[in-house]
Amino acid sequence: MQGRMKKEVNLNIKRRGILSRIFSRATLFSLLFLAQIVLVILFAVEFAHYYQVYYWLDVIFRLAALIVMLFKKSETPYKVTWLIIITLFSILGAAIYLLISLDSFPYRMRRRIKRQEYDISNLQTFNPQNIKDLDKVDSRYTGVANYISYSGAAPTFKNNPLTYYESGEASLHDFLNDLKKAKKFIFLELFIVKQGTFLQEILAVLREKAKEGVEVKFLYDGFNAMLSLPFSYPKRLAKVGIETRVFLPQKTPFFHRESYRSHRKSVIIDGRIAYVGGVNIGDEYVNRIRRFGYWKDAMLRVEGDSVNSITLTFLGMWDHKAKNPLDKKNYLVKTRKDRHTKNFVIPYSDSPFDDERMGFNVYLEIINKAVDYVYISSPYLVLDSEFIKALRYASKRGVDVRILVPSIPR
Repeated sequence: MQGRMKKEVNLNIKRRGILSRIFSRATLFSLLFLAQIVLVILFAVEFAHYYQVYYWLDVIFRLAALIVMLFKKSETPYKVTWLIIITLFSILGAAIYLLISLDSFPYRMRRRIKRQEYDISNLQTFNPQNIKDLDKVDSRYTGVANYISYSGAAPTFKNNPLTYYESGEASLHDFLNDLKKAKKFIFLELFIVKQGTFLQEILAVLREKAKEGVEVKFLYDGFNAMLSLPFSYPKRLAKVGIETRVFLPQKTPFFHRESYRSHRKSVIIDGRIAYVGGVNIGDEYVNRIRRFGYWKDAMLRVEGDSVNSITLTFLGMWDHKAKNPLDKKNYLVKTRKDRHTKNFVIPYSDSPFDDERMGFNVYLEIINKAVDYVYISSPYLVLDSEFIKALRYASKRGVDVRILVPSIPR
C-alpha cells in the first residue's frame, strides 16, 4: 500500500529546514508587506518638507476618512481603533483606512455570496412545527431559532443523531471509517491544511474513493497558499481525482484584503453524515505533534436531515465564483427520523460580507438565557467588552461560568 502510494502522484510536501523557512513564501510576503509600510512612511516624511501641501493633504485625507467612517456601518470598537490610527499617523492612517473602506472587492464578493445564499434559502426545508415543538420543550431558545431562520435562512431540525468528540484525535477513528464507507460523494471545506501524517491519511482514503467513482470535492482557504501549500496543489490533487478549489487565493502581499478568509470546517459524506467543529487538517489538531501543548478542538458528528443544510452551505461556498453552478438538488438526500433521539439541531453559517453579527448574537443570547451553567472551551479566546459583561452578568445571576483555554497561548 505504502509503496503504491509513493509511485502515484506525490501529494506530500517535504518538511522545511531552516533555510527553506527563511526563503519561504511566508517570509517573502512578510518582507514585501513591511516594505510597503516603510515606503509609505518614507514618502510621508519626505513630503512633510512641503508643509503647506502636506497640511492640506492631511486635512483632505482625514476629512474624507471621517466622512466614510460616518456613513459606514461598522461596530464602535472598529471605528474607535481607526480613529486612533488616523490620529497617530495622519495621512498614512487615513490613506490606509480609505484603501480598505473604498475597495470594491468586498462589495463584488457580497453580491456573489448573497446570490448563493438566496439560491440556498429556496432549497432549504423549513418546518415551522419544529420551532413550535422547541418552544414546548424550552421556550428560552425559540427566539434564537426564529432569529437564525430569519437572518441566516437556516431551518430548525429535530431528532437528528449527534456524536460529540472532545478533541480531534477522539474523532479520528470514526472520521476515517466514515470516509472509507462513502458511496456517492465527499465534500471537505477547511481553513487550514498542513502537511503531515493526518493529511496523508485523509488523502490516501480520498484517492481510493475517487478511483471507485466517488465524487470528491475539496475546498480550502487561500491563506494556505502563503503558509503551507504550493499554488499548484489543486492541480496535483486533480491528477488523482480530487476536485479542488481555493477560496480567495493569496497571490499578493497587499494587506487590505486579509480579513476576508473562510474559517469554515466541515466534511460531508453522502449527504448522510457531516463532521463540523474546530478541527483543521494538521498534525497538531489530532495531537500527533505538540506545537502548543495538548490541542483541544471539539468535533461533532451529525446525522439526519440537518446534514442537507450543511451540504447546501458547502455548495454555496463552492459555487461562489462558478460560471456554471452545480444543481444542488442532486446532493440532497432523504433520511429517516430517529425515534430514539430527542433533540433540536440548527446548522447555520455566518459571513463577513453582511452587516449582521449573527454568530456573536447567538452566543450572546445563549449566555443571557443560561440558568444553570455556561462552559466555554476554545483554543482562541478573544472577548470584547459586551461579551465580558454578559459573562459577568451570568455569574452574578448564579450561573456557573467556566472557561477552558490552552496553557500555552496562541
